[in-house]
Amino acid sequence: MMTLKQKARADDAEPVEPVERPGSVRQYLQDHPEVVARLLNRTLLAKDLASQLGVHHNTVSKALSKIDRLIHTGGVAQQRKAASAEKLFRTVHLRSLAEMVHLGRYTVDEAAEIAGVSKATIYRYLRKLEAREGTGKGR
Repeated sequence: MMTLKQKARADDAEPVEPVERPGSVRQYLQDHPEVVARLLNRTLLAKDLASQLGVHHNTVSKALSKIDRLIHTGGVAQQRKAASAEKLFRTVHLRSLAEMVHLGRYTVDEAAEIAGVSKATIYRYLRKLEAREGTGKGR
């Protein structure tokens, strides 16, 4: 017996194109990116797709997680790595400029202009540098 919520969901769900039982659910999902998008947006439940394909819902969920992992190890992951490397470079650059200010080789204004940041940012890195030196941690 279906609950009212299940019945409403069943009435609202758009069926995917009818297919015979696929040889590979993962291959089916790779061939039908619109179905993957609906699964990821939760406009289509794995349980509903599984019943239409004649497979267990865990089979659909596992195949979807593998495809999702492939998506995230592609371009998105590379963009994150690049952004992380850029942030690390910027941090190291700002630390070295703060050290130069601390040693008297640059003024705060000069360091801020070189780095393209505000004077407050240079002062913040100076405070961090002085705090590290005060605790004896060095770098």
